[in-house]
Amino acid sequence: MLHNERVGEDLAAAIHDARAGRPHQAIEGFKAALKADPKSFDAAMWLGILLRQTGKNQEALPYAKLAAQLRPMEAHAHSNLGLIQLALHDLLGATASLERSAEINPKIPQNYYHLGTAYQLQARDDDAIKAFEKALIQAPTAFDTLFALSQSLINQMEMDRAIEYAELALGQKPNSAATHLLLANAYIGDNQIEQAERHMKAAIELDPKEGSAHAMLGMRLQGLGRIDEANESFKRSIDLQPNQGFAYCALIRNHKVADADAAMIEQMERLVAEGNTPLRGLSFLHFGLGKAYEDLKQYEKAMRHFDEANRISYQLRFGTKTFDKSRYAAGIDWAIKTYTKEFFKQSTAAASDSDAPILIVGMMRSGTTLLEQILSSHPQVEARGEQPFWMKQGPKAIRSATGTVNLKMLRELAEEYLATLRSKGATAPHLTDKMPDNYLALGLIHAAFPNARIFHTRRNPIDTCISIYTTPNRTSDEYANDRENIVFAYEQYLRLMEHWRSVLPPNRFYEVSYEELISNRETLTREMIAFLGLEWDDACLHPEDNDRVVWTPSVWQVRQPVYTTSVARWQKYEPWLGAFAALRTQ
Repeated sequence: MLHNERVGEDLAAAIHDARAGRPHQAIEGFKAALKADPKSFDAAMWLGILLRQTGKNQEALPYAKLAAQLRPMEAHAHSNLGLIQLALHDLLGATASLERSAEINPKIPQNYYHLGTAYQLQARDDDAIKAFEKALIQAPTAFDTLFALSQSLINQMEMDRAIEYAELALGQKPNSAATHLLLANAYIGDNQIEQAERHMKAAIELDPKEGSAHAMLGMRLQGLGRIDEANESFKRSIDLQPNQGFAYCALIRNHKVADADAAMIEQMERLVAEGNTPLRGLSFLHFGLGKAYEDLKQYEKAMRHFDEANRISYQLRFGTKTFDKSRYAAGIDWAIKTYTKEFFKQSTAAASDSDAPILIVGMMRSGTTLLEQILSSHPQVEARGEQPFWMKQGPKAIRSATGTVNLKMLRELAEEYLATLRSKGATAPHLTDKMPDNYLALGLIHAAFPNARIFHTRRNPIDTCISIYTTPNRTSDEYANDRENIVFAYEQYLRLMEHWRSVLPPNRFYEVSYEELISNRETLTREMIAFLGLEWDDACLHPEDNDRVVWTPSVWQVRQPVYTTSVARWQKYEPWLGAFAALRTQ
C-alpha cells in the first residue's frame, strides 16, 4: 500500500511539473514512476507526450507504444503514437495508429488532420481529402487543415475547390508566404496565370528565406516554361535548405548534367550517406542521382539509385501491401467483355454529338505530353491537360450490383464532362484531355462521345517501363515502383488496347508510334491534323514554342526541340533490366 501511495505521489508531482511548464523535471519524475510501476499508463502516456513535445521522438516511441498497449481503447494514446510515428516518417505506422484513434473516438478533429497528412505523404490524396474534410466538419476554420486540403485537391487536379480552400486559408493568415504559393499553384493549374504571378511575388516578398517557397516557385516557373528562372529558384532553395531532396531532383531533371555539376552531385551523395533526410526527400535524391549518372553515362550507378528511389517510394506508398494482380486483370476482362461493337450500337441513348474532346491515352511515359503539345499548337485546339474526370466519375455509370452500364447516368456524365472541358474560358473548337489512364475508360468515353477523336500513343515497351521506373511520378497507379508489377500492368494494357483496336472505328481511333513521331515528325503530324479534320498550321512543327502550362514530369523535355535521345534508351541499361527484359518480345 505504501508503495502504491509513493508511486501516486511521484505521478502527481510529475503531472504538476508538466502542467507548470517544467517538462524536464516532469520527464524524470514520470520515468521514476514508471520504473516503480512498469504498468503505469499515466506515466507512459505523459512520457510519450512530453518527449514528443520536446522533439525527442525516437525516445518517446517506446513509451507511446506502451501506453497504447496498456489501454488499447484510449484514443489519445493511439493519437500520440501516430504523431510520433509521423514525426519519425513511419507513415504506415502513423496511418494505422491514427486510423485506430479515429475509430475509437471520431470526434477528435486533430486526428483527421494528422491522418490526412499521413495519407498525403503517401500520395493517397483521395483518402487525404476525405480525412481533411472530416476534420473541417469539427473545426471549420483550422488553417492547417484548409491548407492541406487545398494541396491534396491540387494534387487531384480539382482546382476550383483547391482555390476555394486556399483562399479561406489565406483569410486566416494573410501574411503566409506558403499560402500565397499554394494559391499560385492552384491558379496555375486553373490557367489563371496573372493571378498566380501575383501570389508568387507576394510569397517571396513575405519570406525571401523560405527554402520550400523557392522550390515551389521553381516548379511553377518550370510549368510556365521559364526554365532558367526555375533553375535559379531551385538553386536558391538548396542554398537556404541544403538537407532536402525535391529541389535537387527538380534541378537535375531540368537540364543535362555535365562535369560542371560535380559539386552538386557530391553534395547529394553526402546527404544520402548521412541518412538524415526524410524518406520522401531521400527518394527524390536517389531519383535525381539516377538521372545525373545516366547523363554522365554511368548506367550501373544510375540504376542502383533508381532501384533505391523506387524501394523507398514503394515503402512510403504501399508498405507491405501487395499489388492485387488478379483484381487488376479481372477489371480488364470485364472491359473486354462489356464494350463490344454491339454495345456501342445499343448505347446511342448516351451519346453526345459533340466532337470537341480529343482524348490522348496510353501508358504513362509513352509520349502523351509531347503529342498534346503538338496538337495544341494548332489554333483550333486547346490543351486541357490531364483531366481526372473519367477515372473519378466514370464508375458512377457502372451498376455495382450487375456490372452493367447505366446509359442515363452516362449521358449526364457526358454533359458534365463537356462542361468541365469548357470551364475557365476554354473556347477552342477542340479540347485535349491527355489523361494516360483513360485507356481504361475508352468504352465509356466512346459510348458517350462517338464523334470524339482518340489518339493512342505507343512507345517501345521496355523504354516505356524504364521511364515509369526512373521518373518520380506522383501517381495513384498501384503497380508503380516495382518492376514485376509494372511489367504485369503493361501486359494487361497491351491486352486491352488490342481489344480497342477491334471495336473502335478507325475514323475515331488513331495510333501514334512515339519512335515514328520522333523520326518522321512532319509526315505524321500532318496526318494527325488531317485526322482531326483541321487545316494545316506550321505551328504544329514547333511544339517547343507552345507556351501552355505543363505540369507532367515531361515539363523540361517538351520545352526542347523534338529529340531522339529517349529512343532505345533501354539498351543503355540492358545488363540491369531484370523483369523488364521479358518485354523484349512484345
